[in-house]
Amino acid sequence: MLSQSTKVGVTATTTNKRKLAIVVTHGMGEQVPMATLIDFVKAAWVVNAEAQRPAPPDENPRDIWFTPDPVTGSLESRRITTRWTRSNVTHDAKGPRVDFFEFYWADLAEGTTVQEVWDGLRTLLVRWPKRVPEGLMSAWLLPWSASAIVLILSFFAIAPWPGGWWHLVLAIAAAVVGYLMQYVVSPYIGDVARYVRADPRNIAMRRAIRDRGLKLLRDIHQSGAYERVVVVAHSLGAIIAYDLIAFLWATRESALPLHEDEPAFKKLRAVEAAAHALANSTVSDRDEKRRIFREAQFSAAKWRCRWNRAPANTG
Repeated sequence: MLSQSTKVGVTATTTNKRKLAIVVTHGMGEQVPMATLIDFVKAAWVVNAEAQRPAPPDENPRDIWFTPDPVTGSLESRRITTRWTRSNVTHDAKGPRVDFFEFYWADLAEGTTVQEVWDGLRTLLVRWPKRVPEGLMSAWLLPWSASAIVLILSFFAIAPWPGGWWHLVLAIAAAVVGYLMQYVVSPYIGDVARYVRADPRNIAMRRAIRDRGLKLLRDIHQSGAYERVVVVAHSLGAIIAYDLIAFLWATRESALPLHEDEPAFKKLRAVEAAAHALANSTVSDRDEKRRIFREAQFSAAKWRCRWNRAPANTG
């Protein structure tokens, strides 16, 4: 159980220090609200003594507060707030407090059918192996193997085998496969199959997920309470989070003017060039080009932190 305090959490208006917001996006499947967020907070804060600033003897440095917050956009969610973090400057200085939010979207992906799963898998199956991205080869082989097993079972189920018990066994196997497709595969792979395909049946679901996520990020940003906003995601949530950041960045274009003679432009071009080089890398030089790409990203990120502190660009 998480260590919790009965004290009232400190809001952004009661401190001059701007806090850090961490938005956790869960992955595919029938996720329960707050489950992913609580597990993440346990690992990132509760058991992470290095992140906690020493507390007075009568207090617990692991304390966290669960607070309803309209920013979450749901009565099922809570904002989780920490104590002061450990400063990177001096041992006794206070680092920023952290507010954890969950971007919950599983309820918007309900109702996936087996037909929609097969439609999504078919787009992956019907392509030559050389057109399959290197990282997706196992995902391409898995549905092909599953399809082969289903076809073999179907063939033997209708074949005139002597004795009826073979048909019973194969019928049970077919029933098990059907159960797995309906109650295991559809709720999980179905989320991916629907979200990554711009099929007319999926447009409303995709837009609802993105609208909810964009509202959460915009509300957090516009609150003015946070020095930084960090988005954490895994599985399908990583794809969704990437879309949200891309859309949010695009809608803030008017607030982000860049000119070719500015250092920021050169840093972004360096990231772009490193990304192109990484995309065209081979097995022998991929690690080195990935390192260069990460260094370019880090350099641009450091500039972004300084740029965000400028008075003309806060809020």
